Amino acid sequence: MCSSDLMKIVNGGSVPLLTNCFRKYPTWMNDLKDIIGDIPLHSLMIPGTHDAGAIQEYDPVASDPLNVRYSVCQEEQLYRQFVHGVRYLDMRVAHYPETDEKFWINHGNARYAPLITLFDDINKFVTETNELIFMDFHGFPVGMDNVERHEELVEYVQEHVGNLLIHKSNATMNLTLNDVWNLKKNVILTYQRDDIRSKYDFLWPYLIHVRRA
Repeated sequence: MCSSDLMKIVNGGSVPLLTNCFRKYPTWMNDLKDIIGDIPLHSLMIPGTHDAGAIQEYDPVASDPLNVRYSVCQEEQLYRQFVHGVRYLDMRVAHYPETDEKFWINHGNARYAPLITLFDDINKFVTETNELIFMDFHGFPVGMDNVERHEELVEYVQEHVGNLLIHKSNATMNLTLNDVWNLKKNVILTYQRDDIRSKYDFLWPYLIHVRRA
């Protein structure tokens, strides 16, 4: 039996097709501080998850429809992704004016969880570990087609994680983990909209995703 979390992939019943141990790396950046602390962030390999908030627990019976097959990307909740070593989150943010929580995590038109769940998990995790998180607002698929809505989102971000955000003016091109820890900040927020990003010192250029044939 694995000492860490156990994953079983089953097929329509209780017969395991594959078992695998997910190792936990909640503090790998701090654990490797003496080795990687002075290496520029742009030279580090940062583990990340695509559409990190498109989460649904695996169900061998209900997990095969097309809407699940082409929409759900993750099984582990965000906090558990952090615990397993993920430090870059590809997020798609949407706005729904008719709901109590206005900002949501989406994958395309599919709505998954209120955005506040991301902020809660980040606050909890970095308080416990002092690790660095890259939060990439990589797209805005629903309800984010005007500047006012983005201004509202930026204000919402500031309210919930503003104290964690690293400002560009406090960084250099060769920003290292040790530099980050000296700033006593833990989150780099990248933003897909150039016109919005240019207004705020804490919004960084978004990361271009490279597809391989």
